[in-house]
Amino acid sequence: MAFSYVEVPKVGKTTQLVAESFVMPNLLDNELISWKTTIPHKTIDKKTISIIPSVAGKQNIKCSINNGTGVTLSIDVKQGKVLGMFFTDSNGIEIEKSSWLQTVNIWVKQENLVGEDLTIEIWDNDAFENDYCKVINVPKYDGNLIPFTLDSYVRGKAGDWGMLFVKIAVPKLKLANANNVFESKNHLNVEDKREIYSAHIGTQDGKDRHYHVDYDKISYFYGKSRGIKENEKLKITIYSKGKSLFEIPSSEVKVDKSGAIQATVKWEKINPKLSMCIVYAVVQDSHGEILYNGARSATGTIAVTKKSALLGLAEYKSAVLVGGESLNNQSSKDNKYGVCESEARVRAFMRMLRVGEGTQDEGGYKRLFGGDDFTAVPHNKNMSKHPQIVISQSGYSSSATGAYQIKGDVYNELISKQGSFYDINGFDEETQDKLCLAILKHNYLSKRPLTFFNPKRDNGQINTEKKEQRKIFENAYGDILQLIIDGNLEKAALIASLCWASLPGSPYGQPTHLKTFAEVKTKYEEFLKEELEAKSKALHLKKGFLREFGYVNCIPFNAPDGIVTYRVYENGIIEKHIPKRIKTGFENKYKYIYHGSKNVQNEICFVEWNETIQKKNGQRFNNKPTHSPIASEVDVVEGQTRKRVKYENDDIAEYGSNEGQSFWNLYKCAEGKPKIEVVRMPDSLNYQKNGVIIAYAFSDTQRRYTSPGALAGFIGALAECGYTNVKTTGSCFKEASCFPSVSHVNGKSIDTQYLDDSEKQKKIIASMKNFKFNIQITGTDSTHSYAGTTHDPHHNSHLHSGFNEPAVLIVKEK
Repeated sequence: MAFSYVEVPKVGKTTQLVAESFVMPNLLDNELISWKTTIPHKTIDKKTISIIPSVAGKQNIKCSINNGTGVTLSIDVKQGKVLGMFFTDSNGIEIEKSSWLQTVNIWVKQENLVGEDLTIEIWDNDAFENDYCKVINVPKYDGNLIPFTLDSYVRGKAGDWGMLFVKIAVPKLKLANANNVFESKNHLNVEDKREIYSAHIGTQDGKDRHYHVDYDKISYFYGKSRGIKENEKLKITIYSKGKSLFEIPSSEVKVDKSGAIQATVKWEKINPKLSMCIVYAVVQDSHGEILYNGARSATGTIAVTKKSALLGLAEYKSAVLVGGESLNNQSSKDNKYGVCESEARVRAFMRMLRVGEGTQDEGGYKRLFGGDDFTAVPHNKNMSKHPQIVISQSGYSSSATGAYQIKGDVYNELISKQGSFYDINGFDEETQDKLCLAILKHNYLSKRPLTFFNPKRDNGQINTEKKEQRKIFENAYGDILQLIIDGNLEKAALIASLCWASLPGSPYGQPTHLKTFAEVKTKYEEFLKEELEAKSKALHLKKGFLREFGYVNCIPFNAPDGIVTYRVYENGIIEKHIPKRIKTGFENKYKYIYHGSKNVQNEICFVEWNETIQKKNGQRFNNKPTHSPIASEVDVVEGQTRKRVKYENDDIAEYGSNEGQSFWNLYKCAEGKPKIEVVRMPDSLNYQKNGVIIAYAFSDTQRRYTSPGALAGFIGALAECGYTNVKTTGSCFKEASCFPSVSHVNGKSIDTQYLDDSEKQKKIIASMKNFKFNIQITGTDSTHSYAGTTHDPHHNSHLHSGFNEPAVLIVKEK
C-alpha cells in the first residue's frame, strides 16, 4: 500500500491524505486504515484523513491496515511567505508614480503561495493615521501580475494625493511573516500630474538600458508616465547636440493603460552616419508640449557608432561614455604583471572601502563595530557564520562586522538570495570579500523608495533639510561593480555611500572617514597602482573572481579555429566564444567543450542551430484555433503530437494527447516576432574520457531542439553527476513549439525522467541548478516531491528544469 496527498502540505492549511495501492481493490469489512503522525488530523472516510500542519519541514507519517507493518513516508511541509512586492506597469517594470484612473499592477515575491487565495489591502500612508482604501481578493493566485485600477473609490479614501502601500494576507495559511501579514515598505505616489518621470533607450522588455549601439541595431524607447491616457498620440524625436536626426511618428508610439510608453528606435535612419554621435530622445504630445527631454536626464543619452568599439560586452549593456569617450577600453589579456585591469579596479575600490570602515588591516576581517575582535574574549565566536553581535557605542547600535562592516540582517539576506549562486557560505575572509562583491552587484540596482526621499521627523512631519540633502541620490542606482569596471568612480562611490556610511555624501548622518570625493579618488588610485603591479595581498579573492560574478572583461577569447564555441566549466560557469570571422562550413554550427578536472578540455559535440520566431507560452484549447487563416496543416507522429498547423501570421498550433486527454496547444509569436536560435540536440550522448562521463538518451519524444545555452548547461550537469542512465523527454521542436507542454517554448526548459534512486535524483536536481537551471519543478506525490523545487501534480513523472539564458557569458573576438 501507499498514500498520497491531494495538495502540497502547507503550514496552517487543511490537506487530505489518501491511502491507495492496496493488494486488493477494496478494503475488507474487517480492515481499517490506521494513521500515526504528530500532525493534528481528522478522519474523513475509511481511506482519508485531513491534516493541518503547524510547522514546516519533514514530517513522518505511518499508514497501515489494522496497525500492521504498513508504510512510513516523509512529507515535506512547506510554509508560505511574502518576501516583497512592487507596483509595476503592464510589463512588470517597477513604477514609483501613477495618476488616478490608471491601471497598475502588483507583483508579489513569494514562496509557496501559487494556487492560494490572497487578500491584498490597499492603504494610504498618512502623516497622522494610515487610511484603509480597498481590498483585492485574488482566488488561486497564479504567480502573475495582479492588476487594479486607481478608481474614484480609492481616491475618495486617500484624497487627491496618495502614498499607497499594501498589506498581504493568505486566509488559509499561516505565513512565516510576522503577525501573519506582509506590509510593504515601498509606496506608490498617486496624484493628477502629467509627466514622463523616467525613461531610457534599451532592450525591448524595458529592463536594461543601452549605453552604446551600432547603426545596424535596433533599440527601444521605454518610458514610465502618469496622467497620459492610454493610446494618446505622442511623437518622439531623436536629437544630437540640439539637431533633429529623425522622428518616430505617433502611430508607432504606444501608451498602455498603466502609463508604459514604448517605441522602436531604428538607428539606420540616422544620416549622415558619423563615426560616433551622442543622441537623446524628446517626447512631445499632440499640442507640442515637451513631456520628456533625454538631454536633461542622467539615463537619457546613448552613443551610436559605425562599428561597436566594445566587442566582448554582452548586449551593449556595459559601456559607459564620459565626454564621448569610452572608459572601458581595457584588454581582456593580463598585463605584464599577470593582472587583469578590471579586477584590479574592483580590488582597489574594495580596499578603499575598508580604509573608510577602519578595517584595512588583516584583523579587520574579525572586527566588530566599535573595534572588538569577535573571535576573542569575551565574544569567542568563529568565522563559520556572521556572529550577529550588536554593539552600542557613541550613540549608535549596530551588528556591523568584518572587513566591510556587514550587518547581520544584510548577511542573512545575501546568503538567502545569492549564497548558492556564488557559492557563498560562512564568514571567512574570502567569503567576506565575495559578500562585498554581491552587495556591489545586486543591492542597489533600483532607485530608493519614495520614503527615502521624504524623510520624516519624530512628529511625522517631513524633514525638509534632509529631503534637500537626499536629492543627490535621485539617479543613484545601478550595478556598482560595472561602474567601477567602466571607470565611473564618482557614481560608484555615491551609490556605495548608501551602504557604507563612512563614504562622503552618505545620508545617514554618521561621521565619514573619507571627507571628500577627492580623498576617495586619491586613496583608490594609490591602491589601483599597487594592484596593477601585483604588489598587494590585502584581499583573499582568487584570480578570475569577476568571471564568477558574470563579467567577461578578464576572459581571454578562446575560439581560435573560427567556430563559435560553448565552453562549460566544472564550477558551473558557461561561456560562449564568438569569432569575428566564422570558418567556412560552420556558419550555423556550434561546438561544445567541457573543461573537467585540472581544466582538461573534452570536446563533446558539434550541433546545428536553427533560427526561428520566438514564441509565447502556449494556450490550451479543446478545438482547433481559428484566430488566423491557416497556411498549412500536416499529420505528424512526433512523440505525443499528431497534427501541426501553421498560420499565416506565423503562429503554430499542435494537436495530440497526454495523460488520457486530447487537446490543441496554440503557440503565438512574441510581440514584434523577434528571432531566436534553437539547436538540434544529439540523439544521444555517451562520452566517457579523461574521467568524465556525459551520457543521456531520449525517451518517447521528438522535442529534440533546445536553446544553445540550455544544451551547455545540460552537458555540465550530466558531467557533474556522471550517470549513464539519464533519459530526457526533450525540450522543444524546430520552430520553438513544444506539445504537450505549454512552457517549453523556445527550448528554455529540459525535462528528465526521475531516477529510481532518490539520492541520485537529488544529485541531478542540484547539478542542474549549479549549471544555471534556475527554475525546477517536481511532483506532489510522496515519491517525487523534492525540496528546493516548485511542486506540481503534472510533474510526478519527470523533473522540469528551466534554463537561465542570461547566465551565459558572451566573449567576442576583438
